Formats: sequence, structure tokens, C-alpha cells
Amino acid sequence: MRNAVPQSTSIPTTTQVLGEAEALSADILKDIELSQTPLSVVVLKALRLARLLNDFESQQIFEWESGGYPLGAKGVSKEVWAAGTRAGRTFFKKSSDSEIANRYIYRASVEHLEHTVTMGTTSLQAAHAGHVPERRRIRAEMSQASGRLASRRTLIYGYAARKHYELKLAGVAD
Repeated sequence: MRNAVPQSTSIPTTTQVLGEAEALSADILKDIELSQTPLSVVVLKALRLARLLNDFESQQIFEWESGGYPLGAKGVSKEVWAAGTRAGRTFFKKSSDSEIANRYIYRASVEHLEHTVTMGTTSLQAAHAGHVPERRRIRAEMSQASGRLASRRTLIYGYAARKHYELKLAGVAD
């Protein structure tokens, strides 16, 4: 997966497309480094980058990062679980009646996480100063969503940086 030139399983990639991918990867890196664009928009750019490079595994992950990881009638499918694990979305939680921690993935989209932080800020400002439990709950939700957004930002940045340098080293923009 970390070859100098992205490998296609079935669809050939042209030099023009690879040049576009290199420019797009640079845009993604700039957007994240300068915080110019909401991460929910940047993840769509990462989805496009994966599509241009015929990186079907990453394309699926970025689709779910954008729209949320699906839940079926029997819970999360093996495919969704594997993608969530690859994307670093797992966490452990103890049940209230046991000391055993179970492993889960969080399914919320990047946009939902951004919304949680934004609405948390507004809710915290509106919450009555004397209502400590409500303020604690809001802060905990915001803290969790902020941490998860940081993880998503790192995932996208790492992907874009790897692809950018692969393309740059391959000299496709010439």
C-alpha cells in the first residue's frame, strides 16, 4: 500500500489524474494545517483523493467517516467493524454490572462530532451556572467529541501526507 506509485486493482490511473491527486493531497494538508476548512469538508476531499487513486478500502472508510458508520439489525457488520478498527475508532467501555471492558466503535460522522462541539459550546453558555451536573455532562460530551475529531484529523492528515509524498516522489506532476 505504500508503494511509490498508487497501485490499481482494476482501473488504470492516468498521469493527469495522478497530478490532480497530488494537488488535492496538498490542498488537504493545507486545509488541516491552517484550519481553513471544516473537517467535514476535508473528509470529502480525502474521499475524492481515495477515489482518484483507486484506493477502494480508504474510499469506503472516508465515506463512512463522512456519513457515519452504518448499524444493521444485528449491530455493526464485520465489514463495518473492520473498517472502524482500521480507522482507529475503537474504544473500551465497562458495563455497569461488570468489571470487564467491552470493545466498541463509535459510529458518528465527522460532521456530527463537529456539531456536538459547536452545540456544546452554545449549551454550556446557556446552562445555568448553578446547575453543575448539566455543565459537567456538556463538558464531557464536548471533550469526547473533540478528542474523536482530533483522531479523525490525524487519520485524514496521515492519509493525505502518505499519498502526497508517494505521488511527489514518483514525479507524476512533471
